[in-house]
Amino acid sequence: MTVAADIGAAVDGMRSQRVKHVVGISSVGRGWPGDAGFISATLKVDDLIAETGVAYRALAVGSLMENVLRQHVAIKDQGVFSWPAPAGAKVPAVASQDVAAVAARLRTLDLAVVRDL
Repeated sequence: MTVAADIGAAVDGMRSQRVKHVVGISSVGRGWPGDAGFISATLKVDDLIAETGVAYRALAVGSLMENVLRQHVAIKDQGVFSWPAPAGAKVPAVASQDVAAVAARLRTLDLAVVRDL
């Protein structure tokens, strides 16, 4: 199966099984004027899920702090931290454990009325 087929099957399943609410992990970038590759695809999946009629809340996650661990050797041995953004740019980051905690909390709330936490 392709990713598109998997997503289509998931969306069809939400409709056919009358899923009431879904909490998803998404990305920042909504409203960006052009194509943003994987980010644009992620936002399209959000739209497809929302179109099913389920109460849907997507957690817009910037970057996971754990991604910095990939650079631990360069940080430790060379004192160098690299990031694909201009110097001084604000890059939102969050710990995956915090994302999980908010997602778990959202599962217990009435998603029809929750906007921001």
